Amino acid sequence: MKKSYILVFVFFVTALSAQRDSILGYDVFIRQIRDYHPLSLKANLWVDAADAGLLEAKGGFDPVLDFKKSDKNFSGANYYDKNALSLKWPTPWAVQVNTGIERAEGVYLDPETTVGTISYVGLDLPLLKGLWMDERRAALQMAKQYRNQSEEARILAYNQVVSLAAQAYWTWLEKYEVWQLTIDTWQLAEQRKNLLKTLFVNGDRSEADTMELFIQVNQLRMQRDERKTDYLNAGLQLSNFVWRETLFDSLMTGEIIPVKTDWQRGEEEGLKLALIQVPLLSNPAIKWYEFKLKALEIEQRYKRQMLLPELNLSTRLLSKNSYQFSGLDRFYFTDNYLLGVQFKMPLLLREGRGALQNTKIKIRDTQWDMQLKVRDLANKESTLTNELALLIAQIENIAALIQAQSRLYALEISRFNLGESSVFLVNAREQKLLELKGKEVELKAKRAKTIAKLYELRAGF
Repeated sequence: MKKSYILVFVFFVTALSAQRDSILGYDVFIRQIRDYHPLSLKANLWVDAADAGLLEAKGGFDPVLDFKKSDKNFSGANYYDKNALSLKWPTPWAVQVNTGIERAEGVYLDPETTVGTISYVGLDLPLLKGLWMDERRAALQMAKQYRNQSEEARILAYNQVVSLAAQAYWTWLEKYEVWQLTIDTWQLAEQRKNLLKTLFVNGDRSEADTMELFIQVNQLRMQRDERKTDYLNAGLQLSNFVWRETLFDSLMTGEIIPVKTDWQRGEEEGLKLALIQVPLLSNPAIKWYEFKLKALEIEQRYKRQMLLPELNLSTRLLSKNSYQFSGLDRFYFTDNYLLGVQFKMPLLLREGRGALQNTKIKIRDTQWDMQLKVRDLANKESTLTNELALLIAQIENIAALIQAQSRLYALEISRFNLGESSVFLVNAREQKLLELKGKEVELKAKRAKTIAKLYELRAGF
C-alpha cells in the first residue's frame, strides 16, 4: 500500500517538473540572457579591460628597485668595482623620493665618484612643468574615468540586447495566444458542425447550413495552421537570444510555451512607467558622455601643463657608509648634499599648442555629440510615453468591445439553438469576436514592446 502511495507521489512530482520545464516565463528568459548571452558576457569584458587599464595606470606609481654592478680588471690592474642599489618611490603628488647605497673601489675611478660606501636620501621635484599635473597622474585619473565609462557602456549594451530580446519574447507570446484563440474557435465550430450534420440527417436543418459550417471550419483550420507557423517562426526568432543549451533545444522543437499571465506583469509595469519620471541625465548614454568629457578635461589640464618650461630640482642628503646621518645640524646639511637644477624650454611651443588645440577640439566635438544624444533621447522618450498612454486606453476600450461582442455571440447562439437564427449570423459573430480578441492580444504585445523600449531608455533592466 505504501509503495503505491510512493509511486503516485513520484509520478505527481515528475509531472509537475515536466510541466514546469515546458513553460518559459519572462523573468527566466531575461535572466538567462544576463548569464549566457555572448553580448552580455562581452560587455562585462569591457569593464574587465578598463579595470586592467586602471591597474596599469596605477603601476606608474609603483616603487622601482634598481641594482647596477660594474667591474673592470685589465692586465692585472683593478680599474674599478662599482655597485649601486637604489629605490625610487613616485608619490601621488609631483615629488619623487629617492634613496640608495653606492660603493666604489679601484684605481681608475672618475674624479666625481666617491671612494668607498655612500648612502643618500633625497627628492626630485618639478617646479613648473609637471607640478600640478604630469603624465602619470593624468593617466591614472583618465583611467578612472574610462573605468566609469566602460560601466555605462556595459549597461547600454546589456539594455539594448535585453530590449530586443524582450520584444522578441512578447511577439512569441502574441503569436502563441492568437494561435490558441484560433484553435478554441475552430474546436467550437467543429462541434457545431457535427451537431448540425446530425440535424441535417434528421431533416431539421438545410444543406446550406451544413455547407456554411463546412466552409467556416475549413477557413478556421487554415487560420489555425497559419498561426501555428507564425508561432513557430516567432520561436525561431526568440532562439537568437537563448544560449542555454537545454532551453534552446526545447524552443527549437516547440516543446516549450510562454506564460500567458505575463500580460498581467505588462499591465502593472505599463502603469508604473507611465507615472514615473526618470531624469534623462541618468541615462547611461548621457553618463557615458559625461565621463568622456571628464577624461578629456583631465587631458586638457595635462596639455596646458606641458606648455610650461621645465624647471626641475633634484636634491640628495649624503652619508658615509650605510645611512649614518649622525650629528644632523645646519652645518651637516651645508657640507653633505648633492643639488641639481635643470631648465629647458622650447622657444616656439608649437608641439604643445597643437596638442592643446587638438584636445579642445575633441572636447567641443563630444559636447555637440552629447547635446544631440540628449535631444534624441528626449524625443524618443516623449514618443514612447505618448504611445504607451494610447495603447493603455485602446486596451481598455477593446476589452469593453470584447465583452459586448461576447454577449452578442452568446445571444446569437441561443437564438440559433432555438432555430431563430442562421449559421451565417453565428459565424459572423464568432469571426468578429475572434478578430477582437486577436486585436487585444496584438495591442498587449505592442504595449509590452513599448515598455521594453522605455526600459532601454531609462536603464530599467
